[in-house]
Amino acid sequence: MTYGWAILVIAVVLGVLFQLGVFGSANLAPKAKAGQCQVQIVGSGSSTTHQLAGLCSPELPQYVAQFGGNSYIYIPSHVTPGGVTTAFSVFAWVYVPVAPNGDSHGGVVEQECSGTCTWFVELVSNGAGSVSPCYYYDGSNYNWCSYSTPLDFPLDTWEFVGFVVTSSNIYAYADNQEVTVGASYATNSLAVFPTWIGTRGDGICGTCITGDIADVQAYNASLTQAEVDALYMEGIGGAPVRPQNLTGWWPLNGNTNDYSGNNNNGQNNGASYSSFWTSGYSAP
Repeated sequence: MTYGWAILVIAVVLGVLFQLGVFGSANLAPKAKAGQCQVQIVGSGSSTTHQLAGLCSPELPQYVAQFGGNSYIYIPSHVTPGGVTTAFSVFAWVYVPVAPNGDSHGGVVEQECSGTCTWFVELVSNGAGSVSPCYYYDGSNYNWCSYSTPLDFPLDTWEFVGFVVTSSNIYAYADNQEVTVGASYATNSLAVFPTWIGTRGDGICGTCITGDIADVQAYNASLTQAEVDALYMEGIGGAPVRPQNLTGWWPLNGNTNDYSGNNNNGQNNGASYSSFWTSGYSAP
């Protein structure tokens, strides 16, 4: 009888672990260590080159950053086009188990306001069980935060979300879906401001996200459709597709380091790291 109870307990535990996806193929696959792939900047001036260095195969990360609705990552200085300009792209992988409620949008990444806001990317609730990416810039118009778009996606699933800003349009992405969301207004200036991950800025957690974020990449260039597709197809462990235009790369694989070569390392304020994150993730 003692053995019978022991076998029953083991069976229950194994069942729970299977339910959590611990024995799933994604969890058993090889995992990338933090910093095994990074961008090296060689030379200076017109002879500067940016190149990927290390083991840059698109393995799944060991960890992702988890945000509990009252945590965020703060990057003190990050050079990006101020006001977003004619050339800007930002992408991240995001997992949201709980839809943002009302004005408590889930902030993914933002360059902090200074007088007027520069930009932010967040998720907004679109009704029962779905969210949508949202883009906003109020330095010179083009505010876009629609609560009903073709890019709605369900909760409890990893999504590749982001935006590409060109001289004429802003393009929003969720996985391999694209939608044109509005006109862009160029400023063509570079600005150094803090950047936030997991909130919409200033550490105000009315906009802190509840969920997981990984592989945040920011560029001072408009990625082409082919480059966006390539970045998506690499999956959550993907390396940058245009290293020479990378302004920040935060894989969030167990730390807040910037692996773009620009040393824009972040400061953790309450975020944790999970090694059992693969539930809801399907490789492209």
